[in-house]
Amino acid sequence: MKITIHRGQNQIGGCITEIESGSGTRILIDLGHNLPEGDTPSEDKYDIPENMDELLKGCSSVLYTHYHGDHLGFAAEVHKRGIPQYMGRLAIDIMQHLNSRMRHAEALRDQAEANLEALKDFRELVRTHKTVIGDIGITPYNVSHSAPDSYMFLIECDGKKILHTGDFRDHGYLGKGLSGMLNKYIIPKGIDILITEGTNVGQPAKSIVPENEIQQEFHRHIRKYKNVFILCSSADMDRLWSIYQAHTFSKPLVCDSYQKEMFELFAQAYKDSEYLYRFDCNRIYDYKANNTKLIEWMKDRGFTMLIRKSDKFQKIIDQVMPFCKNDETCIIYSMFKGYITPDHKAYNDSLFEFVKQFSNFEYCHTSGHASKEALESLLCMINPNDAIIPIHTESGIAFADFNLPEHLKERICVENVISF
Repeated sequence: MKITIHRGQNQIGGCITEIESGSGTRILIDLGHNLPEGDTPSEDKYDIPENMDELLKGCSSVLYTHYHGDHLGFAAEVHKRGIPQYMGRLAIDIMQHLNSRMRHAEALRDQAEANLEALKDFRELVRTHKTVIGDIGITPYNVSHSAPDSYMFLIECDGKKILHTGDFRDHGYLGKGLSGMLNKYIIPKGIDILITEGTNVGQPAKSIVPENEIQQEFHRHIRKYKNVFILCSSADMDRLWSIYQAHTFSKPLVCDSYQKEMFELFAQAYKDSEYLYRFDCNRIYDYKANNTKLIEWMKDRGFTMLIRKSDKFQKIIDQVMPFCKNDETCIIYSMFKGYITPDHKAYNDSLFEFVKQFSNFEYCHTSGHASKEALESLLCMINPNDAIIPIHTESGIAFADFNLPEHLKERICVENVISF
């Protein structure tokens, strides 16, 4: 068996892990595009068709841990080459929903249509159910991340057992179930090779705030300010649940039709849940400029409004701001802070200017990725027999500085191609 890390040991995003069995079955786990740099789209070697042809030559399937663009970035290109693609059902639905909206923008239409064609043929991963591709078995296990329907993969190949963590965390709403899931399903199998994300290896633990504490912060801000605009991901279900739970329904919770449909998608997916993600979509309002009843309610009681940086939302903000007093109004920024930090490589000037138009700014965010301490705990729990392979990290070698037993430090591998 051969494992190839095409990239990910010295960069975050653009993830591509290849596993090839002794008999020649080749699968890819994630095929992501490089992350954008600020306002400009990123360059990626796989935008060149010849490079994509070379990567996918002889590939049996591509399986995605989740739908973020740095993990799923070339679905249409894979589809053109007739290679099966796999992802969770809710993740497929979210991507279909997103691309159905994107095709209404002229500049995005062709790509959105190509993505929708590809998504029609996606095959569904079902948690704890094994999918067999050639002589490789892949079993997905649900994990907490800033994208719902994210998975770790237990991969069985040539008598070896590999755990590919994808992106995960233990501080989201589903994160408390991580150790129980590992102890029940993964550890008894005896893992030989651990391939794990390391996004936050350089971040102090105090910066990784549990999602339930984020909910409490939202609660404080929503009560402090009459009028609250919130800039966050439209598909981060944990964050939306935090906002929904923190909101006071004496004033309206407002969004646009795209976000309302996203709430409805999540509510349907979790309709049988006992307590999490139980969105009552009748209490969420789609903003329309001609809805005088809603606007009068907003003027009288204030509001909580989910927004995005777009021309559409700038028009809505311009309509609403005239009846909002500065001292009663704020924006809560609930995204990665590097996007609005001028000296950060991810700085986005247009996003910074968008946020700057509000007099009062509140920051309310936590990472979608595991803390260094959570990674250390995972490595010790799994205790792989052969190797620990870091990915999705700017410094794979930094794993050697973890607080780990010596035998685990000796198993850290930062080579790009490893044979077993």
